[in-house]
Amino acid sequence: SFHVTGVQTCDLPIWMLNMYIKATTIWIMVRLTSSSNVGGADLICQEAERLTAGEDQEMLRIHMFSSPACDYASNTLVNLIPVLKDERFWNNSRLNMDLIGHGNMQRGFESREGPAEVTYGVHLLCAQGDLPFGKGTKEEYFNYLDYLNCVSSRPEHNLLPLDSCAESAGMENKISSCTFNNAQMAWSNLEASYKRTNNRDISLSPTLEI
Repeated sequence: SFHVTGVQTCDLPIWMLNMYIKATTIWIMVRLTSSSNVGGADLICQEAERLTAGEDQEMLRIHMFSSPACDYASNTLVNLIPVLKDERFWNNSRLNMDLIGHGNMQRGFESREGPAEVTYGVHLLCAQGDLPFGKGTKEEYFNYLDYLNCVSSRPEHNLLPLDSCAESAGMENKISSCTFNNAQMAWSNLEASYKRTNNRDISLSPTLEI
């Protein structure tokens, strides 16, 4: 596995970072889909190799750790998602999001961009569900990617169009059934996501693990 982190990208112009993310992702996916003899050990984390979506043994899992409302994370998603939706690659890859923040259900939660980002994190994880682990249909996975793309493409930095993006991406029912009907699990998911990120000592947004 390898990492692309903020340490390497924070001083790059945003257009150069976007080109790098696109080129790297396409190169990896082409390797995975163009040969039946790809070893995968040098490219795919053990966790990704266990994925069974489409009963495909060569599943690429892109694990992104981020403060999801920050500009760099948003720009990375806007440029990464079209590649993930490419008809040649989508069934060989899954995007898995974990979030950067602190707190728990007893003490409350804190995120770098403030309370709005904490709320977005809850909604994002509800939208994601178990899709990174090969569950769900193509339509459900693409709706999730469309939701991420919509929120990440917001025209003004501090406005998170969660409701309108959920509606346009067909994610309203899935998100609301989680946030309203099972709120304890929704907040528990956020706590678990923060814990996974902090256990890896990740604080730079975005950090990609492939």
